[in-house]
Parts: sequence; C-alpha cells; structure tokens
Amino acid sequence: IFDKFDNYLELQENLKITRQLDVINFFHYHEGDQFSKHKDIYYTDQSFNVGVNLTDDYKGGEFKLYNPDISVGEKRGEMYSFYHTREHEITKIEKGDIYSLFGFYYYSNTDQKSQLI
Repeated sequence: IFDKFDNYLELQENLKITRQLDVINFFHYHEGDQFSKHKDIYYTDQSFNVGVNLTDDYKGGEFKLYNPDISVGEKRGEMYSFYHTREHEITKIEKGDIYSLFGFYYYSNTDQKSQLI
C-alpha cells in the first residue's frame, strides 16, 4: 500500500518521493457523519494528501474538493491527491459507512517544492 501511494503521487503530481510514508491513516465514517469544509493547514511542512476509497456501497458522503469544484473517490479503489491547502469536505452520509485510507506527505523544508521526503 505504501508503494502504491508513493507511485500514485509521483505519477499524478510529477514529484519524486525520497522517503516513504511512516503511517497511512484508516478512516471509518458512519451513517450521519460528515466532515465540514476545511483546509489541512495544521503543519507548515505538510504538502500533499493522498487518499483511496475502500467502499462504494453508501449514499451521500461525497468527498468534495474546491477551486476547482470536483468530487473524488466515488468508486472503490479510486485514488486521489491534492495540496493540503485546498478546501475539502465530506458531505453527510445518508446511508451506509465509508472506509478510506489517507496519507499525508511533508516537505523536508518549506522551501522545497519539487521533491517530497
């Protein structure tokens, strides 16, 4: 899984991964859950988020990215990536549960924009 995340980000964003992720996060969202619109700006050296949806038997729970506005991860196995500063949300889950994996990539320093550690 770690290799797949790295390979996806290298191909999708044309970035070279120089150190593999230490952790991939597992998320489980239940019927009625939602995640309000936000940016992942908690860490100054964070750069990209990479996710993969593990389920597609739910209603609602749309993973939305803004500017430009698109929905991602709608099908099981679909991977996606985005800059951590891009607004995103998960709309209210009307039926079923959502399971996903998420990795957070970081720059080795905040000036380094062409290569990730």
